[in-house]
Amino acid sequence: PCCTDYIWNEEMGKCVRCMAGFYGVNCTKTCRYPSYGTDCQQKCYCAEYQCHVIIGCVDIGSGKMTVEFPTSNFLLGCIVCLLLVLVIFKVIKLIPSYRGYYEIRQKLNRQSTQRRYDSINVDVRSPTDTVLQNSLEEQERNDDSV
Repeated sequence: PCCTDYIWNEEMGKCVRCMAGFYGVNCTKTCRYPSYGTDCQQKCYCAEYQCHVIIGCVDIGSGKMTVEFPTSNFLLGCIVCLLLVLVIFKVIKLIPSYRGYYEIRQKLNRQSTQRRYDSINVDVRSPTDTVLQNSLEEQERNDDSV
């Protein structure tokens, strides 16, 4: 009743993925050389007689076992992920500092504009006030001359 690449596990009471080195309906097939491991996704770089379907290359003559790891792809993936995380972190850090810079710049512009307006002195008296002021000044001059 399980899907391809799964097998029924009595203890767990459910279908589980095939063990490393096996695949197919009820996990009845073994990885074909040079493939080995989970989902047969790893590759042996040794003679066929030395490639074990579960653990990869085995040095049969010396009794030693050497397991290969897909280092180049794995390391490249890790480096790319690390660089991506660093770029995202840097962008997140720069956004608040840019906002702060933008706010300070706006505040300085407002202060500069305010200073310009503060330095302008405009006589805002109405024309009638000016006429009245002139006539008062003229009258004072006349009074002084008498």
